This record gives sequence, C-alpha cells and structure tokens, in this order.
Amino acid sequence: MPWSNATDLGRRRPRSWNTAVCRRRSSTFASSSRSMQRWSANWRDRKVLLGLWGVKCRKCGTPQYDNGAMSTPPIRVCAKCQAQDDFDDYCFVGKTATVFSYTHDQLAPVVDPPASVVLVEFEGGGRAFFDLTDRIPDEIKVGTKVELTFRKLQLDRGITNYFWKVRPVRF
Repeated sequence: MPWSNATDLGRRRPRSWNTAVCRRRSSTFASSSRSMQRWSANWRDRKVLLGLWGVKCRKCGTPQYDNGAMSTPPIRVCAKCQAQDDFDDYCFVGKTATVFSYTHDQLAPVVDPPASVVLVEFEGGGRAFFDLTDRIPDEIKVGTKVELTFRKLQLDRGITNYFWKVRPVRF
C-alpha cells in the first residue's frame, strides 16, 4: 500500500485514506437536503469547546457553561436546585449577554491595549469569561449589552487559533 508523506500526529497513513474519507463526506453532503457547510464551520459548531455548548437543568431550567469541560470536570450538579445528572445540552451561541463584571489590564502584551476581560451573563442564565473586542474601554460599564463573535486569538507555530470573544452590540 502506498504511503503519503503527510503525517497525522506523527503517524503515517495510507495515501488513499484522505481521498476516501473526503469522497464519502462529500457524497453525504451532496445527498443531504442541507446546504453544504465549510469544514471550518463544522469544526466550530461541534460540541467540544468551540461550539460553546453547556448544559441546562431539566428541573429548574438553569443553563450553565463549563468551558466545554476542557479545564474542569463536566457539570453533574445544578448550581441552583442541586439536581444531579439531570441535564440537556444547551448552546450559548446566538444568545445576547450583558456585562456582569469587567477588568482592563494595562500590562498585558496585546495589540490594542488595554486587554479587556469580561464576565458576561447570558439571557436566560449562565455566565462565562471572554475577551472583549471592538470596544472603547471608557464606554464599558456593568450592564453593557454584548454579542458573541468568533475571532482569531493567536498564531502559534504556524497554527491559527480561534475562539469566541464578545463585542458591544451595535445598534
């Protein structure tokens, strides 16, 4: 079997592997009634980290965000009613939010100082920390309406990293 020079985490794979997977995926998209979506959008929408998925309690309806359970254990107990293991998946993308708390860091090495970090409270519940972008620092106050935006964070060793940031709502 011919081998390609491309490596996947240091392992070699057969040359035909990539084309077979792409053909299978493209035929799946072609036969579906959905319009074809970019691979980057599929990656962003998945439920691990980038999709901005959390959980919503079935008993009291409280949404909670756990950073995609990447840095913390998955949420098993509701913060409001203490129900255990009784959650549905909940997507925070597309929800408006308000600034609950904020800070401006004058010493952080950023392109557009100061670095603004906000704790936002989503409509319907749930809180999370985000970088604030497209802002005028003096105009940021507790209660400012913000919206999510998918932005480039950094370029590291040739890999571009993206994640969600928030920006003030434009009227």
